[in-house]
Amino acid sequence: MLESLSMRRTTLVLLGILLLGFLVRVQAVRWNWFMHSDVVGDASVAASVHRDGHFLVFPRLETVDPSAYTLPPPSQGELLKLHGPLLPFLGAGLIVLWGGGSTFADGFLALRILTLLGGTLVILLSFLVASRLLDRTAGLAAAAWTAASFVLIDYSGNGALYTLQGVVYLLWLLVALSSPSLRCTLLLGVLAGLGYLITFQCILLLPAGLFVLAMDVRPGKRFLLHAAAFAGVAILIASLWLIRNAVLFGDPLQGHAANMRYVYSKAGIDVPPDILPSISLREKLSLFAGVVGVWLPDNLYYAARKFFILAPIAFFLFCYGLIDIVFSRERLRRMFPILALITLQILLDAAWPVWKFRFFVPLIPPVFLIALEELWHLPITARWRQAFVGVTFAAIIAVSVLTYRATPTHTTYYDGALTQDPFHGSEEMDYLRTFHLLSPSYAH
Repeated sequence: MLESLSMRRTTLVLLGILLLGFLVRVQAVRWNWFMHSDVVGDASVAASVHRDGHFLVFPRLETVDPSAYTLPPPSQGELLKLHGPLLPFLGAGLIVLWGGGSTFADGFLALRILTLLGGTLVILLSFLVASRLLDRTAGLAAAAWTAASFVLIDYSGNGALYTLQGVVYLLWLLVALSSPSLRCTLLLGVLAGLGYLITFQCILLLPAGLFVLAMDVRPGKRFLLHAAAFAGVAILIASLWLIRNAVLFGDPLQGHAANMRYVYSKAGIDVPPDILPSISLREKLSLFAGVVGVWLPDNLYYAARKFFILAPIAFFLFCYGLIDIVFSRERLRRMFPILALITLQILLDAAWPVWKFRFFVPLIPPVFLIALEELWHLPITARWRQAFVGVTFAAIIAVSVLTYRATPTHTTYYDGALTQDPFHGSEEMDYLRTFHLLSPSYAH
């Protein structure tokens, strides 16, 4: 009876958190009435898929309000390369469901609805993962922190793909934390393949999955069977897009090649417009030295500064937990899927020339999970633990309110408003000025 009552209370509290989280995310859909940067491309692809079945990206017009974009004729546009096709494809399907048209506005609205659903799902999945890892009380804490995070609220309404990336990561963790079985291995492969079709960053789920299998499955024929099944399913799903790229561009990894051209250009290496150059060994060593000696430390410093703001109090627990977990073999084994995922994601983001603010979106829930795991293992009473959870929740709300007030449009695609962007400026405000999205009092 007590257990049933506890479960009933947990369900009621969770439903309350989900409802409040959903309502504030609906408001995020309302204030994200204009498109940011990469979202313009994905919205145009969604409209293109709906109109004629093509994955075409239409150029951004730097002198036009993004909300006023119109779809050019079918003969114009560039074939999609830099992003995965799944988000705009789902957006086109959503347009079909409501009987919308093939306009930028329809494509953008579809993406905002998808991120609204994804952002709400992130709250639920945070609860499920934390409950599986610790207990239902920790699950409610994870759900509450996630629901109150302004970054996660904002990105649940702006149509960007990073919210769905976070959904895939949490689903992957939910499966990876289960008891090892062939079924779980196949599910990990399915999620890795689908994640890749959302964003190429999800390619890290392939090595992360192999690391988890190596930890959970004893070496030998059984491990080889699981590893082959996992990688085979992931590659089979991703091959839908890889074959398309091979046919159209002659390179199945055309998206990665396009991203590498950006990396080479940022490293000062001359890059032809459409061909990935064959750089010399000296240039490769110079690039590696730049990644390790410049980009990596600079980006990690920037990320740490941001996390102090985006995950107040929780980030201290996260940092302490990363050290504390190492000294417990049992905890290390239990936390290994989360540690593998977040380590690979942080290294991938930090090795990029510039750590974009949007990279934080899929990272915040795992940071909360590690922080809660550490809090649950500190030698303190349940009352003190609840106090820590409550104070952290209040701090997250305070930061969210301040962030909301710091930018007139309340959007944070380029930076979090309370700290500077990687270039020691405010790229979000600069973007708003460029498109005349600020009232005259904020224009200068």
